Amino acid sequence: MASATASTIDESIATTAGAPRGAPKRTSARAFWSRRPYLWFLLPALLAYGVLFVYPTMRAFYLSLFDWSGIGPIGAFVGLRHFGELLRSDRFWSASLHSAQLFAFIFVFQNTVSLGLALMLN
Repeated sequence: MASATASTIDESIATTAGAPRGAPKRTSARAFWSRRPYLWFLLPALLAYGVLFVYPTMRAFYLSLFDWSGIGPIGAFVGLRHFGELLRSDRFWSASLHSAQLFAFIFVFQNTVSLGLALMLN
């Protein structure tokens, strides 16, 4: 019973597609864009996101793998050595602690004020 149903579905797909059985349905680029007009609105934002965030982030990670001062030619490949030095640095852990404390304060303060304002409006 299941194989008869599957063959019926396959035949209906092949006849509605107008192509021989097993051949992929071909669509034009114009049909693709006309069925998805929202992509024209997303495309500039995705392009800007890629150019302004994704590419610089990947490039910064790539450059962090080399001994480079930021000026002049790129130095020798050092791999993840810089990250090891960073994790052993007291200055890094002090800055991380201060960032965590600032995050916790802002999170608690902002939610407390927001909840208080919401209760006053209700």
